[in-house]
Amino acid sequence: MKRAWQIPDDVRTVHLGGFTPDHGHEIAARLDEAGVAYWAKAPTGFFTRLWERDVHLFVDRTKLVQAREIARRVIDPAGALGTDPDDQP
Repeated sequence: MKRAWQIPDDVRTVHLGGFTPDHGHEIAARLDEAGVAYWAKAPTGFFTRLWERDVHLFVDRTKLVQAREIARRVIDPAGALGTDPDDQP
């Protein structure tokens, strides 16, 4: 997974969400495949892991709809959750 300093200076990111480590890694891999700029904030220290377990992903704000769809496919591959009303034009 990428860190914030690995993103080009001209890319502005927004919070995609907090995910389990397994989901976060899978979403990150698919964002890479799709060419969506992202960075991840994962708990790294011993004490941090006591209260923070999620991996937070931040994506290029111009690709937010695409990133949400990628995340949705990872979390809900069967489509049981439906669509996000925020993604409608």
